[in-house]
Amino acid sequence: MNREYNIDSLRVVGILMVIILHSFAIYIVANYDYYNVDLKVSTSIAVFTRVAVPLFVMVSGRYMMSCLSSISLKEFYQKRAKRILYPLLFWSLVYSVYKLVFVAGSTLESNIMDFVMGVPYVHLWFLYMIFGLYLVTPILYKIKEKLSPKGYVIFSIVSLLIAPVFEMTAKVQILQLFTYIGYFTMGDILKDFVVTNRVKNFSFLGYLIAMLTAVGFTVYFIDQRNDIAFNFSASTMYTTTVATICLYMFFNGLTGKESVLSKLSIYTMGVYCIHHLILDLLVNYSGESITGIMVLDASYYAVATCGISFVVIYYLGKVKKIGKWVGF
Repeated sequence: MNREYNIDSLRVVGILMVIILHSFAIYIVANYDYYNVDLKVSTSIAVFTRVAVPLFVMVSGRYMMSCLSSISLKEFYQKRAKRILYPLLFWSLVYSVYKLVFVAGSTLESNIMDFVMGVPYVHLWFLYMIFGLYLVTPILYKIKEKLSPKGYVIFSIVSLLIAPVFEMTAKVQILQLFTYIGYFTMGDILKDFVVTNRVKNFSFLGYLIAMLTAVGFTVYFIDQRNDIAFNFSASTMYTTTVATICLYMFFNGLTGKESVLSKLSIYTMGVYCIHHLILDLLVNYSGESITGIMVLDASYYAVATCGISFVVIYYLGKVKKIGKWVGF
C-alpha cells in the first residue's frame, strides 16, 4: 500500500490538537469553579481540539478494516495488535513509576487498579480503547462482509448515535471501544469517497460551523454557570461527530504529496504517549502561571511540550530494540 501523505499529515494535526487540548486543560481545571473568561477561552479551545481522538480512530479504521482482506487473522494480531500492546505496557509502567515517585498518595495498589481499569495515566485510556478495537476488528470485518454497503453505513451511523451511552457507562477503558466503533467503521467507509474541491471546501466549512456552534453553546452555558457547558467538548457530542467527519473528509481530499508535516507522522504514537509526562514536568517546574496571561502560558506549554516530545521520541527511536516499546 502506498503511503497516503495527506492522512499522515492528519495524524500530525491530531497530535498537535491533543497537546493543545491538554495544555489548555490545566486552566479548565484551575478555573472550573469560577466561570470566568479564562474558563470560557480554555474550554472553547478544548471544543475545537476534541476531534483529535475520533480522528485517530477513523484513521485506524481506514487501514485496519481493509488489511484483513490480504492477511491472515494470526498475522493481523501478530503485526497490528502488537504495535499497540508494546507501547501500552511500556508507557503504563513509565507513568506508574512517575506517579509513585512524584504524585502524593500514589501507591502500588492504586497503580495496579489504575492499570486494570485502563487509566494508568489520564491520556493512556486511548491505548486501551484502540487495543480493544483491534481485538474486535475481525468481528467488525465479518459484519461488514455480511451487510450490504448501505447496511454497513447504517450500522456505522447508528453506532455513532448511541456512542454517548457507552461513553457514560463504560468504567473499564478497554470497553470504550464500543463508544468509538462508529468512528472506526466510518473511517473505513469514507476512505474511498471521491472528494472534489467543492466537497473539500464544504467539509472544512462544516468543521468550522460545527465547532463554532459548540463553542457558542459552551460560552452561553458558562455564562449561566451551568456545567452542561463542558458536555460540548465531549468526543461523542454530535457537533464533535460532525466536525470530525468533516475534517477527515477535508484531509481525504488533499493531494497526497509528502511534506514536512507528513514526515513527522511516524513519531505521533510515541509523542502521544510521552507528551503528558513532559507537560506535567514543565508545569511542576514552572508553575501554572508564567506571564499571568492564560492564553500565553498555555501556548508556551503547548509549544514546549510539542518540541521536547518530538525530540525525545526521535532519539529514543534510534536506540536499538526500544522503538517498538515507545511507539514506532
